[in-house]
Amino acid sequence: MTSKLYDLDPELEKLLAIDSFEGKFDVRHFVEQLGARQVGLQKRHPGDGFDPKPLIRDFETALTKLQRLQKDVDASIEREDHDTRAAEAQHAKRVRMLSQKFDGVVTTFQKLEDNIGSVGTAPVQLGKDLEALSSQLTRAQAASRVVSTYLSLRENPRALQEQYRGVKVSVEHALFVRNLMQISRDVEIEGSDRTRAVVEAFVETVEQDILAQFEQAREEEDLAGMAHCARVMYEYNGGSSVHRAFVNQHRFFMRNMEADEQLGSNENWQVLPDPDAEIPALEPSVIVLFREVKRVCKNEFPLINRIFPQPATVKAIFLERIFAQLIQQRLEELLHFAENQSTLAYLRTLQTSHEVVGALVDSIKGLSPQETGNDEDDADAQTVSNVLDVASADLFVPYLESGGGGAGRYMDKEKKSLAELYSSVLYKFTRFHQRSSAGGGRGKNTAASYLDRVLTKEGKVGNLMRLAGIERKGSTVRAEDLEEVDITEADGILRPEIVKRMLRWHAEAVGRAMELGSPSDVPKDGATLMQTLIDYVATEYLEVWLDRCLDDVPSPGELRQEPTLTWFGGLRDSTRIAKLLFSYIDLVIVPMAGANLSVKREITARVTSTTKRINGRISAVISRSADLILSWINQLLARQKRSDFIPQDEIDLSQMQTPVGTSVAAFLARVGQAAKDGLLPDSFLADVGVRIQLTMLEHFRRYQVNATGGLLLAKDISQYQRAVDLWGIPALQPRFQLLCDIGSIFIVKPDVLRALVSDGELAGISPRLLLPYLQCREDYTSESIANVLRRG
Repeated sequence: MTSKLYDLDPELEKLLAIDSFEGKFDVRHFVEQLGARQVGLQKRHPGDGFDPKPLIRDFETALTKLQRLQKDVDASIEREDHDTRAAEAQHAKRVRMLSQKFDGVVTTFQKLEDNIGSVGTAPVQLGKDLEALSSQLTRAQAASRVVSTYLSLRENPRALQEQYRGVKVSVEHALFVRNLMQISRDVEIEGSDRTRAVVEAFVETVEQDILAQFEQAREEEDLAGMAHCARVMYEYNGGSSVHRAFVNQHRFFMRNMEADEQLGSNENWQVLPDPDAEIPALEPSVIVLFREVKRVCKNEFPLINRIFPQPATVKAIFLERIFAQLIQQRLEELLHFAENQSTLAYLRTLQTSHEVVGALVDSIKGLSPQETGNDEDDADAQTVSNVLDVASADLFVPYLESGGGGAGRYMDKEKKSLAELYSSVLYKFTRFHQRSSAGGGRGKNTAASYLDRVLTKEGKVGNLMRLAGIERKGSTVRAEDLEEVDITEADGILRPEIVKRMLRWHAEAVGRAMELGSPSDVPKDGATLMQTLIDYVATEYLEVWLDRCLDDVPSPGELRQEPTLTWFGGLRDSTRIAKLLFSYIDLVIVPMAGANLSVKREITARVTSTTKRINGRISAVISRSADLILSWINQLLARQKRSDFIPQDEIDLSQMQTPVGTSVAAFLARVGQAAKDGLLPDSFLADVGVRIQLTMLEHFRRYQVNATGGLLLAKDISQYQRAVDLWGIPALQPRFQLLCDIGSIFIVKPDVLRALVSDGELAGISPRLLLPYLQCREDYTSESIANVLRRG
């Protein structure tokens, strides 16, 4: 059975249409659909067997159909491609044409814009010319009016009063009057003096009227009226008169001028002269005044900005008046009252005043633009800042000047204050040494003499007397009262705690000098303050005591009894005080010199000179003490009897020591303890120990010793060694061990003596040096000793 193409199933015909290949196409599904009809027919007649020919025929027909369809599609694609290229060429042509037309339009627009711009410049220039002509016309009219008025005044002196009678003066009127006044001053013709006088009288009348209007507006709190008057006066004469009127008649100044508060009622004044007390706060009334100043500035600055054309000028005048009148007057009263209390009270008040004024200046500078009503003008704020800096600095110039004479010199006050305090705290010490030294000695020009003059000449000296430990008997201090002051031995000793107080007072003065003085003056001020410190702590305190100590320490030839060595405690305190002084100078004074090499050299020279003086005196006391100790040792040893080491009677073995040995050992123990208590250097005990050992070596060569006496001698040496060991000087231990070994020479039997001298601890010593000790043995001339010497 055969099939033809037209016999294809309509479903297959639809499947082979071009629409079937559009969108999503699945080849597997397409092939299954091509063979679905034939496969279905053969499944329904399975008995005939499978016949592939119908399928082949359908596939061949479909293939032919697809090939034809492909040709049609290729032809369609070629046509579409040709049409697309033609359309693209046409589109490119049209785009080029449109671009050319757009360029032409842009060029035309630019030409039009240039034409419009050239046309617009002409009206602008014309406007400027018209404005200039108008200004010239205005000036010409004003000049004409001024000239005509001036000429009218020559004929009718009352022309101005008639012209402005009942008229409120405006800015334009102010400019007119100012120009009229200028012409009247410049014109020099016949009768011009009379006309000038008329104009000046009118100007003064107008000014007074405007000021009266300003004051009336102020009383009525009419800010707009005040601003109008201020503007008129600014154009009239620069506004200086209205500025002065605003400031001079301000209620703040009127109220504070009437205030009269009594100083001294506050308890801080009782604490202020006390150098050991913390610096109290400033007088409360002054603090209240400064708070009021800040409040007024905060309230008035916004008003000044609203009223005056040049608010910075008015603020400057306002602040200058506050500082020059209120603050300066109050500061003078405060410092005068403080100076009557004491020099220290004056300096402390000056310092706290400087701090409080600085805080006031910073607080006014720190007012925000919103608080002052000045949001935009930085120049205004800078002007106010400059005025505050100058005004606050000018307040303290009379008190802080560094050159010239007069009471205003700050450093002189610091020196005077320290001199008063130091003289007071050292008064009894100096008095003690004056009375104890022959003829007064150093005391003729000392702290005590200075304080005597201060106490008998100046007024309120209660605090200085308290520091000096003087009881006040009346309202005034007489020289006779000072001579009756009770002075004890305890007043003449050194006290490091007193020096610590003096250094604390000095540190306060240094801090004040660095705060109040100019940076250029700090180096030389430091040197000046250091010299005052050295004069009192080193010269009037340390050196006075050391000189007195040298006088009190007897010379070896004057020694009649055992030296007490009590001055070793003073040497300890003198060393501590010297360390405190020079450490303080290194930490506090030297940094003040900064990069000033000349001041550094000056400070170094003074410190070096003072150090040499103090060290020289301490060394002299120590050297004389060593000589004194050795002299007493010699005196004790000189009491040794020749019979002490050759006892003939039975002795108590529990008392196997000589009285001299006991005395010497006890004295050595006291020397060691005194040296430790005095914190003397180890070199002192080492030197004394060496000299004592040499003295004892020489001492034991002088006495004959028998067997029992040898035990006594060895016991004495053993006591000496124990006493010296307690000194804690390692270098002395072998020396006194050698002394013990030599003591053994006197107690060993002759047959052991050779081993001791030749092989024992003494083997390293020349026999020539040991022979004198052998000769001191009572059995030296015996045959046994002779045998030892012959074999040796």
